[in-house]
Amino acid sequence: MRPQLFALIFAAALSSCASMESGRAIPDGAADSMVVGTTTERDVRAALGAPQSETVNADGSKVLVYVHMRSRSNGFTASGDANTLALVFDAAGVLQRKSTQNTDTRSR
Repeated sequence: MRPQLFALIFAAALSSCASMESGRAIPDGAADSMVVGTTTERDVRAALGAPQSETVNADGSKVLVYVHMRSRSNGFTASGDANTLALVFDAAGVLQRKSTQNTDTRSR
């Protein structure tokens, strides 16, 4: 009877394991390789593909946002990370500003 109980507990623990991934990974150093005043929207799209979010402002400037998220849970703890790269281009498509944010979370 004891091996069956162990097998049941083990199966329950395994069934609660989960992971999720959203968005395309942002390569290490991608933001560093983008030069304000030089890099174009076309350069960025060639390197990173389509963004998760794109906003065109009234003045013709554009904001592209790339997000990659991962989460993992084993039934007892959960962890995850999110990487965000936001890029602002002028109406001519030249990079004006860039911002990165990396967030790690862990819960018990």
